[in-house]
Amino acid sequence: MERLELYAQPRNVTGKKVKALRREGQVPGIIYGYGLDPIKLLIGDKEIERVLKLASTSTLIDLKVEGHKVAYAAVIRDVQYDPIKHNPIHVDMLALNLMETVRVQIPVTLVGTPPAIEKGGVLLQQLTELEIEALPTALVSSFEIDVSGLADIGDSLTVSDVTPPEGITILTSGLETIAQMTALVEEAIEEEVETIGLEDVTVPTVSEQKAAAEETEVE
Repeated sequence: MERLELYAQPRNVTGKKVKALRREGQVPGIIYGYGLDPIKLLIGDKEIERVLKLASTSTLIDLKVEGHKVAYAAVIRDVQYDPIKHNPIHVDMLALNLMETVRVQIPVTLVGTPPAIEKGGVLLQQLTELEIEALPTALVSSFEIDVSGLADIGDSLTVSDVTPPEGITILTSGLETIAQMTALVEEAIEEEVETIGLEDVTVPTVSEQKAAAEETEVE
């Protein structure tokens, strides 16, 4: 797949002064990993938001830092978000050796409509990521898993049903369930409640309660 490009500047400001940079539309970050000492970064907020809309933690990115002659092949390791505004406030990136395999988590995206839904089933996704091993150049942003073959309640897809792209080895156990059709639990609970009914509940009268209390005192 086509690699994304991300542009950044070296950052000299640290500590409390970083808040001022954020107010100016700049997002601090850092890149570390293969072949380099950690480099503090400064990325435009619109620039990082553009990349985050397209990239996952397994998307290979060419990071171009102003003043550096080479671009760094990297993946996004972690993103911190403002708890109120939900905008990115710090980005960690990991530089990779293109000749060495890496282990990463690749997101799972379910596609298609299971026929079992028409029978009252609910699609339950049990795995949202798969651990894989591959060269950085073979990484993909996500696995698209087709669930249109789940025809009946109880049908499921496991990791062993996934055929990865060439160059990718799935490390997650093949026995793990990715998605399964289940019955509506809520309906079952409502039916059980309805079978009880008010006629099955006996509430003692005041006189009965008083008599029971007096009997207890005597004992």
